[in-house]
Amino acid sequence: MNKYITIGIEKLIAMCVIAFGEWNGCQWEYFPHIPKCFSDGLDFQNSCGCHADLLRLTVNEFGRVEIWFADEDGDTFYYDWEIIRETHPFLCVSIATHIFDMIENVKES
Repeated sequence: MNKYITIGIEKLIAMCVIAFGEWNGCQWEYFPHIPKCFSDGLDFQNSCGCHADLLRLTVNEFGRVEIWFADEDGDTFYYDWEIIRETHPFLCVSIATHIFDMIENVKES
């Protein structure tokens, strides 16, 4: 019997945001611990003209992962996983690595 299950990374991250995160009354949210070299001072000059830090991950009503950021002024904004995957691949790899680490460290009861 094959013990491996294949699932897209965005769906896996969405499941983990729900499992490890909290319901804020509107959506599930999770605050990942990503190294600052991958999550702080990210360049969004081409899209919104700022630098921003990773804030949190959320799952919207359609099951899609949204990645939230806070800019230098404290304003927040988000992009979908697919956009960030193309524009900030190192951040996406860091998020995926963090999620896999969280899964690996879940103790079976």
